[in-house]
Amino acid sequence: MKTVNRSAALSLATVAAAGALCLSNPSRAFAQDAPAAPTAAAQQAPPPGDPLGPDVFLAIGAGKTAELKALLAKGAKVEAKNFLQATPLLWAAAVGNQEACAVLLDAGADLNAAAVFGNALSVAEMSGNQDLVRFLLDRGAKPDAERGDGITPVMTAAGAGHLEALRMLLARIPAAANQADAEGHTPLMHAARRGQTAAARLLLQAGAKPDAADHTGRTALMHAAQNGSAECAALLLGHKADVNARDKAGDTALLLAARYCREPSVVAALLRGGADASAKDARGRTAFDLALARRSPAAIALRRRTAVRNAATAAGPTLPAEARAAAERGLTLIERSTKTFSERAPCASCHHQGLGLTATGVAKASGLRIDSALAAAQTKLILDGDKAVGGSLAQVIDHPEMYKHVPGVDMGELAPMLTSVFAGLLEHGEKGGEVESQMAVVLASQQNPDGSWGFLLLREPMQSSRFTTTALAVRVLLALMPADRSEETARRVASAREWLKAAKATTGEDRAFRLLGLKWAGAGANEIAKAVAELKAAQRPDGGWAQLPAPVKPAPGAGDGMFTRSDAYATGQALYALAAGGSMPTTAEEFRRGIRFLLDTQDEDGSWLVTKRAAPVNTYFDAAFPHGQSQYSSYNATCWATMALSLAAAGPARPVAPVAAGSAKVSRR
Repeated sequence: MKTVNRSAALSLATVAAAGALCLSNPSRAFAQDAPAAPTAAAQQAPPPGDPLGPDVFLAIGAGKTAELKALLAKGAKVEAKNFLQATPLLWAAAVGNQEACAVLLDAGADLNAAAVFGNALSVAEMSGNQDLVRFLLDRGAKPDAERGDGITPVMTAAGAGHLEALRMLLARIPAAANQADAEGHTPLMHAARRGQTAAARLLLQAGAKPDAADHTGRTALMHAAQNGSAECAALLLGHKADVNARDKAGDTALLLAARYCREPSVVAALLRGGADASAKDARGRTAFDLALARRSPAAIALRRRTAVRNAATAAGPTLPAEARAAAERGLTLIERSTKTFSERAPCASCHHQGLGLTATGVAKASGLRIDSALAAAQTKLILDGDKAVGGSLAQVIDHPEMYKHVPGVDMGELAPMLTSVFAGLLEHGEKGGEVESQMAVVLASQQNPDGSWGFLLLREPMQSSRFTTTALAVRVLLALMPADRSEETARRVASAREWLKAAKATTGEDRAFRLLGLKWAGAGANEIAKAVAELKAAQRPDGGWAQLPAPVKPAPGAGDGMFTRSDAYATGQALYALAAGGSMPTTAEEFRRGIRFLLDTQDEDGSWLVTKRAAPVNTYFDAAFPHGQSQYSSYNATCWATMALSLAAAGPARPVAPVAAGSAKVSRR
């Protein structure tokens, strides 16, 4: 989950506060144009916080230790916080920069100063740099820094399978093996949810209780079964986990496996462990009933254990009608959660205000009814935040050396946030005005020399691919760049197009957004056809797509590859890209097979479960979407699945996401 304090920035492209830009001491330019001298009004603007702060963060992110030392020598404040309330030490730990951490600590940085994300050790563990974890522990870092959601470094290490870090942490605080977070999840549950069998084994050896239950009554075995980890389930069963325990909803591990994971190996492991195949859920359905209704391969392993009824099958509705009904159920959840998120979070986000608006925009264009008042409120939330700081941005729009003071630039976060949120606006036909065009100018300046736009922090899967950021940046620039910058826009789009053609795509996200980016960037028919073929080739036998490629040689105990299996996130995204970017008709066999996969895997409540993959950088809170700590990844998946189903519901005359043509008319000062 990625959020930004609304008092600082609503779209992460906005400036911290009107008149609060630091407009003195320019150090480097972020655009190809030669910087001009600041205006008189700009020179009078008071600097906020530490004027050298953005340079410090940029030096840390770029790994420029000498530059960092020079800035500290000039008086840069070692404890100054940026717009996300992160200190330089927290940022260095987040990007895994051990050398910068050492420099900052030697300069007096507080090792155990904590933010909402935890302390430096917490974010270092989530960065995956286990050498840095050891370094910080040796320097005296506290391994039990408190977060609002109660998630500890032991839990993040268990969930990510960071075995060395887990050993080091457990050696210092053995009791942490059974510590629970605010939702009641123990480290063993975090490991089981991600199929991290080796981490689960370490925790069990350290005394983790296999039958501890979270606040919903689910045990580690239930988490492993629901998410398709046969190896982890077998390990827990070997440690006498109760195979027939029920959660508060009345589900057993076998019922959860039949409903969600589609893996016969998991069902077989549970049956070997003594699972009761006749157990029924709250609606009176057995595991076989659930698996059969979802056309799950797991039904094969259950058939012999269950009395099968021979019932006549009535003729079902047509695929477009089924798709419409499923899309409507998904929309209901998306809109409810978007409203709740806006009420509970003082921020705008890539997911609810970005992808959520994109989903409702596609649904509306496909003829589905949406909550227009809610969509208008979300659009207004973004635009009002932009207007509040428009005057400050106008002061620096012709001074690229000042762009580093725009919130998000110092952490490489402007491009992913702005492109996602503005894509949602564009899907509803909203281009904003002068302020949004000025933001597009700042976005343009963040293009890498190779033609791409990127980021520094991973938040898989939504923020995991430079193809995504680059494709969306192209779309935003084409729609929002000022008319008098048309030559710059054309140059940047052409550079992005060449990068999209040449860069290697390895994940589902890469392939989908390569296709969309090439379409939006005006690539030729041959290049688009190649991207279509590449994406089609990744379709799996079950009709779906996976987020990640299967490893050639899986590491023992490092998860059962749940993200290398088909899921709703990758499938919905691929189908949308094939239709909107590749002009694939919804009647095509590949499209119909993908839609059938989505129909078969939708939950009764209208959602799709996709397990959380991102490190929990932000503190977790409930935004009224199902699936607990996996609700944000599941919300994203439901958005993509709903978009694909909306296109299928519209039939052959489906709308295709247009390239927003024309630039806003903005005068340069």
